[in-house]
Amino acid sequence: ISGLINDRSMEVYKEFGNWVKTCFSRPVIATSGKGNVIILATTAVEPFEFNVIMVQEDQHDGETITEFTITQKVPPNPVPLFTGQSIGNKLLVKMKESTQANELVLNVTSSLGNQIVVPHFGVYLCQFSDAL
Repeated sequence: ISGLINDRSMEVYKEFGNWVKTCFSRPVIATSGKGNVIILATTAVEPFEFNVIMVQEDQHDGETITEFTITQKVPPNPVPLFTGQSIGNKLLVKMKESTQANELVLNVTSSLGNQIVVPHFGVYLCQFSDAL
């Protein structure tokens, strides 16, 4: 074993890197915030379309969030999209299909008591191949 990466593998890694840049270079809509509830909402008349949700937690003081939900605001009751126990540095949630919304809510239901800081809560519309 030489430790060298063969040409075909390098091509695949480059294609994947290009896909990541294309998909995540610009969110459809994004926000940031502090506290237990972060709202991602559009002021446009038309809803935003997405198929990936990204949440980043500020971890300067370690992981804080221990339980959370992401819901889509649909009157009269919110529709749950994802429930988790850890965001870590960055969480990506791939939806089963493209979704439209006017508002998403990140609701932290349990934390370690430190101030909750979310530097990025955004959605993306990525093109997926069968391999992804």
